[in-house]
Amino acid sequence: MEHSATLAILIDALSWPAVETSGFLRRPCPFRKPVRTILGYSSAAVPSILTGQPPQVHGRWSYLYYDPEHSPFAWTRWLNLAGPLIHNRLVDNPVLKRVIAGWTARRHGYDGYFPVYDFPLRYLHRMDHCSKHWDFHPGAFDCPSLIDVLQQNGLPACFLTYPMPEEDIFQRCLEALHPGGPRLLFLYLSAVDALGHAGGPVAPAILSRLQWYEQRIQEILEEAGRRGIAVSLFVFSDHGMVSIRGTVDIRRRIESLPLRFGKDYIAVYDSTMARFWYLDADCRPHIRRSLAECEQGRLLTEEDKSRYGIAFAGDRYGQDIFLVETGLVIHPSHMSRRLLQAMHGYDPDDAINDGIFLASHPPAIEPADITDIFPLLLHQLGIHP
Repeated sequence: MEHSATLAILIDALSWPAVETSGFLRRPCPFRKPVRTILGYSSAAVPSILTGQPPQVHGRWSYLYYDPEHSPFAWTRWLNLAGPLIHNRLVDNPVLKRVIAGWTARRHGYDGYFPVYDFPLRYLHRMDHCSKHWDFHPGAFDCPSLIDVLQQNGLPACFLTYPMPEEDIFQRCLEALHPGGPRLLFLYLSAVDALGHAGGPVAPAILSRLQWYEQRIQEILEEAGRRGIAVSLFVFSDHGMVSIRGTVDIRRRIESLPLRFGKDYIAVYDSTMARFWYLDADCRPHIRRSLAECEQGRLLTEEDKSRYGIAFAGDRYGQDIFLVETGLVIHPSHMSRRLLQAMHGYDPDDAINDGIFLASHPPAIEPADITDIFPLLLHQLGIHP
């Protein structure tokens, strides 16, 4: 063999049960194990893979957070001139919010994934967004990433990610695979996440997709052999996927209190977490007391935040954070009006939330957490920072 290359494939939300059920890549990847994820969604987990750091270091966690002074959505305060119309769910709808998010991103020159989901338009002007820069561009995070380190070391690499269609990702990987080509080929495949939300962790559609992935990966490995290239294959995910067994209506609980959203407090109701900022400090005990009475989750302590790597300066992502039990979702929420079949973003200490790691050979650094993938790839490429 005249040339070697590392093929790293990140499959969003691929769970250990799906890998075990399907036997995915069992022959080409005999080294197989689950890996612990972080607390949060892909908005935090993918940056943790790319930097080897927890969210409080790389700066990303949940997309929206309260910061009216730096809000790129400040212009949307004028939407409140519509009066009662802005409170109408037919007007305040996800389609309009996608248009507003897209226009705002273009206006500011942002190239990151920039959703606002179903957060109320009348309060959007008070919120900032953590994903202004594309994860796979240099300088995207508050610390160096894999992209930065490879660039600094002059090591050629090829990153192929969504929104490129997955068929095109595999085709372009084949085209880039040649002697003297990139030392690292990094593919980010996202379809399994959507299929899991729609059908569950081991839905037939996921098993079918994994079969197709395996065929395409095998084609790449065979073509590499014909071209005289020795490929080291690493396949991993950012987190798993958990079947939904029930819902928690945190919004109704909080809105039953004699407090006003936007006057006394601001909340973001994610799928599995409710995050609060207090505009009137006197309302904090009331909200905390109400949340403490909810037996379907728990308020995170400061010790929890440190342990999970989300102890952000200034409580950037919430002064209080309520995490629901694994398998439950907050509904209704600011994420989706539809109730999905499966979710992620639960307590990472619960092994059912683990991501996966598969390899063509035992790695020099055996990963226990998704943050271990960054140093593993650098070591594989001969970079020892």
